[in-house]
Parts: sequence; structure tokens; C-alpha cells
Amino acid sequence: MPTAKLDRKKVYVCFSASDGDGPNFVRQVYRQLHDDRRRTDFLPIGWHFELADYSLLPDIVDYFYRKRHAGDNFLIALTGLGYIHEDNYADNFPAEDREKILHDYVQLSGQYAARFDVNILTTFAEMSAERLRVFAKMPGIAAILANYARTHETTFSNQ
Repeated sequence: MPTAKLDRKKVYVCFSASDGDGPNFVRQVYRQLHDDRRRTDFLPIGWHFELADYSLLPDIVDYFYRKRHAGDNFLIALTGLGYIHEDNYADNFPAEDREKILHDYVQLSGQYAARFDVNILTTFAEMSAERLRVFAKMPGIAAILANYARTHETTFSNQ
């Protein structure tokens, strides 16, 4: 994938097919969207995939790789291996264990991302800058599309 030089005077837009964290959605709906001849009118498109799909749906993932169009990019759906809420990941464990649990999760997610040959991470929700830095250290990550959803009250939600 070519690397773009950031120009802060420009607005960047990403079209992405979402709900890739659901294997059944990937198996049925993604296939219909992917094979629709009109979709090439909207290139490039980012396709969200759950990293576990590499193991759960290997033939289907292979199909998307073999049939990808110019401009198709595969994105890590919602922060890594498994659907998590980043702002409270590992909160139910003792405080002294949380950092290691999070580190291990990020490393394992990086291993799956390498197998999947994907380097763009999407995150579910707002999180502290410190927490985002942890996820940014996932091996092989080149870009992060943060805050898929708004989960906390913000000044925007009050207007």
C-alpha cells in the first residue's frame, strides 16, 4: 500500500465496510458487497475484519485477498484480536496485572495482524492518550482510525 504524506490543509475521507467483527456478516453481506460490480465506483474501500477470521474463516479470507480490487484495504476491526472496549480492557483483574494483560493482548493481536497482512487498526471508542499509545505500539501498525463509535458523553453530544 502506498504511503501518503500528511497534508494538514487537506481533509481525508475513508470509506469502509464495517461490522467485520462478525464472521457471519463477513461470510454473507461482505461477499455481496464485495462482488457488486458498482462498488468499484467508490474506491478505495477499507474492509473491517476481525483478526480471528484468519483462523475461523481461512477460505473466505483467502477469497477476499484473491479477489481484491485496486484500492481495497483490509482494516483490523475494533482494536485487535476480539471485540474489546479499550477504555476498560482488563479492569476486572487486579491492578498489578492489567498492564501485562494489555501488553500481551497487543502483542498477540500484532502476531495475527502479521498473518493477516493488515496494518491499519480501527479502535472502538474514545480512550486516554496513554491507552492509545499502547495500541499504537502493536507490531506492524502503520495507521490508526480511532473512535469508531462515541461511547462517552462529549461536548458534541450536548448540541
